[in-house]
Amino acid sequence: MKIKIMAALMAVAVITVATSSADAQAYRDTPLNTMTPQERMDYYAQGGQERAPVYSRRVGRSYEGGQIVAHPAGCPRRLFCGCGVSVKVFGRPIKDLFLAANWARKFPRAAPGSGMVAARSGHVMYIISYLGGNMAQVYDPNSGGHKTRIHTRSLAGYRVVNPHGARVASR
Repeated sequence: MKIKIMAALMAVAVITVATSSADAQAYRDTPLNTMTPQERMDYYAQGGQERAPVYSRRVGRSYEGGQIVAHPAGCPRRLFCGCGVSVKVFGRPIKDLFLAANWARKFPRAAPGSGMVAARSGHVMYIISYLGGNMAQVYDPNSGGHKTRIHTRSLAGYRVVNPHGARVASR
């Protein structure tokens, strides 16, 4: 009787270990696990039904309905979203705007639209076209993996400002 119980327990243990390691491997391979926290929030905000983003090391490669584009000229290799947007808006890097939060401080609020900038503490992006609701097609320097992307993003949590508004950045 003890042998049957021991054999049953061993079988359960083997099945449990095999199943849990297979589940863990499947989890590590999911696209959601490769996303940044912001990308995961955007994915779930859109209903989590679209295919998860695919990362690419090549410039111009397709990325979740958008593409990876060249690194902004004159910007550092890391922590460059503010610099990249200043190059896009003003044609050159402006040191006062390297800090993403400075965009919200230096420019007046505006309604989402083409040419506006979405800023929050820690990240800033240029709005190419407003798609309605919280969604916009954006130029997004340092959007993940030190890449610059043009893709669709949610504006939830961002303050939209007019970079050509009354308050002007020190140039």
